Amino acid sequence: MGAGTCGGNNWPLRGGKFSNWEGGIRVVGLVSGGALPAARRGTKTSALVTSWDWYATYCTIAGADPADSKAAAAKLPPVDSISQWGFLSGANATQPRAEIFIADGPPTLPDPNADGEARCGGLIRGRYKLLLGRPPTYWVSQDVLTMPRWPNTR
Repeated sequence: MGAGTCGGNNWPLRGGKFSNWEGGIRVVGLVSGGALPAARRGTKTSALVTSWDWYATYCTIAGADPADSKAAAAKLPPVDSISQWGFLSGANATQPRAEIFIADGPPTLPDPNADGEARCGGLIRGRYKLLLGRPPTYWVSQDVLTMPRWPNTR
């Protein structure tokens, strides 16, 4: 199939772009600037932070409320963003996000995805990850092994 040819390689992590393996979903995050306490500069963490968490984090730094009252009045779900500022700034030692639900799109999307892999979803909790494929077997075929050289097929 596609075997990692979708334009992404996050070697040495397993899997590539469009997969739910670490190579497809893990990225480097960076925090910098004058609001960051000097004691936290140059430190490293493996905390679970999602791209949508930056919204609430920036709101916290700016002193704004991340809640959307108009959306709530329209009976829409609340903003799914958790401020990471307390943890990143060192104000508290416990990371605010304990788990992340991951998905490769709704089950109605056709198989396979752009990398030739069956769609799947799962859960990351702490250092563990559970991947589930589509029913009825829940088999996960997203197992592209990446290499230092891209594309992986040569």
